[in-house]
Amino acid sequence: MLLRAIRYCSTSQVYLNEREKLRMGLLLNKYPIKFIDQQFYRVLQKFNIDQPLTRNNYNALRQKVINTPFKEKVPVDYNRTMFVPVIYCSNMKAFPQKFHAL
Repeated sequence: MLLRAIRYCSTSQVYLNEREKLRMGLLLNKYPIKFIDQQFYRVLQKFNIDQPLTRNNYNALRQKVINTPFKEKVPVDYNRTMFVPVIYCSNMKAFPQKFHAL
């Protein structure tokens, strides 16, 4: 969602407003603020952006995101792949280890 906001918001102010709407929606769905910030940071790291998007650098960094080529999606073999829906909550931290043990 953040990546889409960067691509479609033509000005830094519109982007900042959209980012706050995303943050508020995630907070209302009980995602921890630390988790939200980590994921927002992760999106920027994918594009080697190590600074916050500001009014001064927004257009240049937005162009960097827009000009980055897409990676091809690997097809999924649904007969061999199992998808496990996971809702994030604090007691889910140990879920991957428990699931792997099963």
